[in-house]
Amino acid sequence: MPKISVVFALLIAMLFTSQEGGFPAPEKTELEVTFLNVGVCDGILIRMNGESVFIDGGSYPEGEFCRNYLLNAGVKRLKYYIGTHSHSDHVAAAAPIMAAIPTSEVLMNTENCLWCMKVMAKTEEEQRIIENVKCRCFDESETVYVGDAAITRIGPESYIRIKHYNDIQENENSLILRVSLGDISFILTADTSSHQLFKLLEKDENILNCTVIKGPHHGGGFHRFIFKYMKADYIVYSTSSISPPKPDQQKLAEAMAKRVFITGDRHDGAVTFLTDGKQLAFSAANDKQE
Repeated sequence: MPKISVVFALLIAMLFTSQEGGFPAPEKTELEVTFLNVGVCDGILIRMNGESVFIDGGSYPEGEFCRNYLLNAGVKRLKYYIGTHSHSDHVAAAAPIMAAIPTSEVLMNTENCLWCMKVMAKTEEEQRIIENVKCRCFDESETVYVGDAAITRIGPESYIRIKHYNDIQENENSLILRVSLGDISFILTADTSSHQLFKLLEKDENILNCTVIKGPHHGGGFHRFIFKYMKADYIVYSTSSISPPKPDQQKLAEAMAKRVFITGDRHDGAVTFLTDGKQLAFSAANDKQE
C-alpha cells in the first residue's frame, strides 16, 4: 500500500468521520464520488472545487431521497445533471431533484431521456423546470469537467433505435462514462450490456482499466469474460440487499478486486471515495468505525 501523506491522512479522517458517506463539498483539489444507497437504481454524486454533478437517481421516490441527500450535503447547484438512459428507474428522479436544486445543464444520451423526465414529473412546476432547463446530448468522446476532474463519454459507440423511451433495449444505449483525476479513474456503466463493453474492448483492450468501476445493470453485472480484460481495484454494485449480485458475479469480482461494495441497506450502504489524484480513500456508510 502506498505511503499516505499527512495532508491526505487528514482527508481520510474527514471522510471516515462524516455522516452518510459524504461531507460538505470539497473546495480544494479533492475529488469526491459517492454512490448513494437508492435500491436497484443508480444515484451518483460527484464533487470537486465546490462544483457538483449528479447522475441518474432512480425512480421518482428515490429522486425525493436523492434531493434530500443533496440538500443535506450542502449542494446548492448542480453544474450538470446527467441522465444515462431513458428508463424511469434511472431518470424519473430528475424531476424532484431539479425542482429543488438549480441545474445549469442536463446532459443525456438521447432526446428520449428528456421525454422520460417530462412524463415522470408529478407537478406542473417540475414539468416547467424540465422543459426550460438547458439540455443536450452528451456527444461521443466529449469531456466535461467538475472542478479539475474530467468526465468523458467513452461509450456507447452508437445507439439502438427504440420504439418507446422505456423499451428494454434502451439499456444498450446507456452512457458509459470515465471520471478521472490524475492517476485515479472511475468507470460508470449505468445499465449497459456486456455486448457494448466488448465493442469498446475491440477498439481498446485497456479501456476498462481503472481504479473503481460500477458494475452494469445492478445485480446482472459483467459477463465472465469481461473480467479477463478488466483491471479495477474496487467494484461497486449499486443495488439493494434483496437483489444482490448473482453469486458467480460476486465470486469473480471478489477474486479480482481489493474490495467489492454493494450499496444495499444490509450491505455497505452509501459508498464514498475521496482522492487527490494520487491516493484514494473510501468510506462505506455501514462500516463500523473505531
